[in-house]
Amino acid sequence: MSSLKSEFNLSTLPTAIEAEKAVVGALLVDAPYANNICLEAGLEGQHFVNPIHAVIYDTITSQITSGKVVDAIWLHGELALTHQGIHLHLLTELATFVPSLVPLAGWVRHVQAAFVRRGLQIALGNGVRELQDGVPTVEVLEDVQSELQRLAKGVSIRESRTYKQLLQDGLHRYIEGDDANRIIKTGFAALDEMSAIGAKDMITIGGRAKSGKTIFALNIIANIANASLSQPKNRILIVSLEMSAPQIIDRLVANQSGLTTKRLRAGRLQTEGELRAMEKAMNTLSEWNLVIRDDIQELSAIISTARAMAGQPKGLKVLMVDYLQLVKVPRRDIREQEVAEVSRALRLLALETGVLVLALIQLNSNGTARESAAIWMDATAIWNISSVNTAGELAEKGENTDESHRMIVIPFQRDDQSGVSCMVGFDGARARICAE
Repeated sequence: MSSLKSEFNLSTLPTAIEAEKAVVGALLVDAPYANNICLEAGLEGQHFVNPIHAVIYDTITSQITSGKVVDAIWLHGELALTHQGIHLHLLTELATFVPSLVPLAGWVRHVQAAFVRRGLQIALGNGVRELQDGVPTVEVLEDVQSELQRLAKGVSIRESRTYKQLLQDGLHRYIEGDDANRIIKTGFAALDEMSAIGAKDMITIGGRAKSGKTIFALNIIANIANASLSQPKNRILIVSLEMSAPQIIDRLVANQSGLTTKRLRAGRLQTEGELRAMEKAMNTLSEWNLVIRDDIQELSAIISTARAMAGQPKGLKVLMVDYLQLVKVPRRDIREQEVAEVSRALRLLALETGVLVLALIQLNSNGTARESAAIWMDATAIWNISSVNTAGELAEKGENTDESHRMIVIPFQRDDQSGVSCMVGFDGARARICAE
């Protein structure tokens, strides 16, 4: 059956023009990032109903595949002579149409879904006409089936679970207990009791400078890595924007060996005890499915890297970002808006991929962040690590502190009591935190 789209009134067919504009605009704003999202989804030019959008999409993606740079000026020069409807002001309008790249995957799905719905409507309409013209029923069914197979090829539309399915899932959880694959233990029993976390959650770990928030997060990562060795999808991604990858390794080795980071940096380990501790630590670390990236700072690069890893057979269990305020976002003049966009993107990533996100945040001397409002809106829970005084209470500014302890304070969490806390042992020299 050949497509008879010309015989149908376009206004009566399903379209997603706004989503098409957003996808094309995203390619003009950040072509490499947007191209990765579109390729992962299998988006093609034929999925666009607007021929101008289709031409722009095919041209940009072809250019990116060839490893070339794309911008509106180049695109206008490339298409202006062959396509009269493509003007520079149109390309500029498309680029400014996109407020944020965070919902791009959703826009792509809208474009594909509209393409499939149009095809279904056309295929069924053509089938009815063939029946009216006396074409044998078997032939009509074969033609319709062939057209449906063509539509489905290369297009993956993720369907939402129905209301009844959600109820059935809930009943199973209430009787059998929550899915063991969703719940993720931090390795700190008191913390797990106060604040249970799991897949699709975003936990922000806050702390002042040198409070130990990175050490705290790395201890959680170490505990999760050790507990997940037998799980098929146990990969962990650490995106470090403050420390280099070797510095992260130093802290992980110190944590597992019991040697101080100062001793490790000095090198030339010689005693039998040191060498044995090092060997044991290296054997443990080599078993972890851990990826450390200190070379990506842009939000789009972090999201695309995590999404790509989550879609691979090895999957992605945990994403740690150290720290949130250092992530770069293009075209934002106000710092609070930048952090809000980063926070929202990480939250949506967790919901989309099922990854547990640990997002570290830097707190000021008052124990808060300027961008707290946006972060509180997105976080599943907020854990702050704070110094304590010799009496075991939160230390005030200028007060003598007990450097062998820290307090984990939970000022906010969605699914349990807020304003709770627990004490932990702290050994900064060995990058270790232990339960009290």
